[in-house]
Amino acid sequence: MLTGSAYMREPWGVSKLYAIDDPEYRGVLFIAKDRLLALVRTATECGLQFTAHTVGDGAVHTRLAVYEELAEEMPIREIRHSGCGFEILPARRPDRVRLSCGKHLYCTRGFGTLRS
Repeated sequence: MLTGSAYMREPWGVSKLYAIDDPEYRGVLFIAKDRLLALVRTATECGLQFTAHTVGDGAVHTRLAVYEELAEEMPIREIRHSGCGFEILPARRPDRVRLSCGKHLYCTRGFGTLRS
């Protein structure tokens, strides 16, 4: 996040500090959802636990959407896929982490976004 690359669901907004001049800039999603789904599916089929470093609420939601979509196709709860780097999350649905991968979300900081 400190480089201005966290992938957000809403635009960051213009920022001189992060050299962002595009008002629609949302950060960087390094692995597209369809590619991530294929990676997680392969790990699951091999019985491997998958984890991903996700920074920004858009990245976290993309990863959770993949876990949820895959859970519709095959059991994933016992493998306990996970994630780390929850720097920015919305206050709306932290329970999605536990529901999709069987883990509780432990917070060291309050939930919030750049706007709250």
